[in-house]
Amino acid sequence: MYGNENFFAPTGAEEMVAVGVILIFLLLYLVIAGMGLASYIMNAIALYKIADRRQIPNPWMAWLPFTSDWLLGSIVDDYDGRNGIKRKWRVTLLALSLISAIGILVTYIAMFVGIIVLAFQYTDIEPPIGPTLAYIMILYIALIIFALLASAKGICQIVCIYKIYESTVPKKAVKYLLLSMLIPLAGPICLLRCKDKGYPYPEQQEFISYEVAEVTDIADESEEEFS
Repeated sequence: MYGNENFFAPTGAEEMVAVGVILIFLLLYLVIAGMGLASYIMNAIALYKIADRRQIPNPWMAWLPFTSDWLLGSIVDDYDGRNGIKRKWRVTLLALSLISAIGILVTYIAMFVGIIVLAFQYTDIEPPIGPTLAYIMILYIALIIFALLASAKGICQIVCIYKIYESTVPKKAVKYLLLSMLIPLAGPICLLRCKDKGYPYPEQQEFISYEVAEVTDIADESEEEFS
């Protein structure tokens, strides 16, 4: 009618640009997802090897989302225990992980349900401003609280990772920690480099105990001869 019916119709060039933008975002998503998966696998392998080397119970927990935090805390608790320090890193990490993850999930579900209720209940009239704002503020405050808990968990994880570096490569602990915090995938790679270092193997521990027992026997024999 107006002669401009196809004015807003996309041209071939615009379609190519749109497809290119979509492909770029898809590629970025695949790269990020791949890096996340690689990081998860390397972390799991490293924690499993370190826990198995130090005879921490149930090293398979390294492969599960929340139990991996328990295992990480258990490794550090074992190290602290050898130094005469009594802490409960495993309990702290697991509690923060569960509370923050479940809290954020529940808050988002409540937000989604609230949007649906408002959309279907107030189709012809405007929703009441006061209750709506109060509901939004409660959800917003809840998200802030659970985000702070998630940040606290991240700080605890950094401390625990540093203690693992300290117990395996003490001279490189600070450097490894900075690399882990600043460069993607550096943390899992540093952990993998530490997986075979630190405490001696069980058979080495038995050998050391055997040597100590021999020295004790020799000392006892010497005392008997002098007496």
